[in-house]
Amino acid sequence: MSGDMRGLPNCAYADEPEDIHAALVWLARELDRRTQVAKRSTDIEGVVHANVGAPLMVVAEELNLAVPRLRALWADIRHRDDMVKSPAI
Repeated sequence: MSGDMRGLPNCAYADEPEDIHAALVWLARELDRRTQVAKRSTDIEGVVHANVGAPLMVVAEELNLAVPRLRALWADIRHRDDMVKSPAI
């Protein structure tokens, strides 16, 4: 699949550690936002009345190679007061 998605509308393709890191940090924030919207708009029966956003599909290939690269990147870019573990992992 490598590169097959590149250039498709509404598709982000990340293949460099910096881009993967940014994409995963964005995804975590977006999932947190959607969770908060859903919590605030759920009725007593558990029905969500808000539109939290379009469905997301994430394809993650070669994580056995990506995770060590993300760790190395975080070690390089992490500030002293940042969390020890990368927010992308």
